[in-house]
Amino acid sequence: MLLLSIGLGGTAGAVSLITGKQIKDSSVRGRDVGNGSLTGADVADKSLTAADFSGSVQGPAGPQGPTGPQGPKGDKGATGNTGAQGPQGLQGIQGPPGPAGASMVTYAQSGPKLISGSSSATWYITCPQGFWATGGGANHVDTTKRGYGRITESYPSATGTYWVMTVHNPDPAEIAMYGWVACAKVS
Repeated sequence: MLLLSIGLGGTAGAVSLITGKQIKDSSVRGRDVGNGSLTGADVADKSLTAADFSGSVQGPAGPQGPTGPQGPKGDKGATGNTGAQGPQGLQGIQGPPGPAGASMVTYAQSGPKLISGSSSATWYITCPQGFWATGGGANHVDTTKRGYGRITESYPSATGTYWVMTVHNPDPAEIAMYGWVACAKVS
């Protein structure tokens, strides 16, 4: 019994708390204090300074300051001098009158041509009597079945009475096209 009471008495004595009076000043270190165990209530009011926080605590933003005064107007930039006006040039001589303008435009077209794959076709499309060839082109006969035709030549004849048109078909499939010319009557 005696041993039991001595053992229990020793445990009861160990439960008593250590107070600040029993700790030597400056002997407790950060490693002796559990992380997150201190709160604001454990720190004396106004005992910490900004240096204790290393920039980790920031207060709320202050109000925006008033607009500053407008600065002075800058100097005007330098301008270059304008040179003197040169003398008027000589008047040229009047050239000969040009040919009469077109008074009427009509179109003529060729018959259709089948152009097999990887080959070309050429048209010579003649204007009516008294008209001059002014431009030309080519188009598909069946607009719902368009193939790819590339115009490789398009020019008026030396006499100006017909238009020369060559179309190349680079695709393997056959295409059907016709040529046309715009003809103008000269008065």
